[in-house]
Amino acid sequence: MLVHERMSKNPYTIQADTPVEEALKRMREVHVRRFPVLDKSGKLVGIIAEKDLLYASPSPATSLSIYEMHYLLSKLTVGEVMIKDVITVTEDMPVEDAARIMTDHKIGSLPVVREGQLVGIITETDLFRLFPRTARRAQKGRPADDVGARGERRAGQDHHGYRAAGRQYQSRWVLSWARTPPTCW
Repeated sequence: MLVHERMSKNPYTIQADTPVEEALKRMREVHVRRFPVLDKSGKLVGIIAEKDLLYASPSPATSLSIYEMHYLLSKLTVGEVMIKDVITVTEDMPVEDAARIMTDHKIGSLPVVREGQLVGIITETDLFRLFPRTARRAQKGRPADDVGARGERRAGQDHHGYRAAGRQYQSRWVLSWARTPPTCW
């Protein structure tokens, strides 16, 4: 599976000169945790995450008045807080490689570019949505006595989903342990 099949196309973006307060407000309105940051010409120059914006905000324990906080935050822009060294991927990259890059660099999203232009973003949520799909595909190739797509029991399983032979083995172990309790009691 390739990145272009799972990415979010036409992602929400933000300009580098946007105030931090406005960026945080907009993130909450559109329910996203990160924005690719574009310059005036539309070129990708960075990425900003909600946590970066929150770290830039003053602590509730600050001695500043509410007016001073708002004034200082209105002067702070996304361009000053954003991550400038952005790792990107292309549309034709396998999803597995994108996931590996995200894991290796401990990041939650990768902007997707084509010829230097932003065309999408792939996030950890996009990758997590693959799990149910791959699980259903794997179940189709299983033998008939395995658990079905909805988790119902199949032949040879008890109400806990154990195969009969495995359950008997577990029961024997539990009984032998019960006869010889640990000496620390």
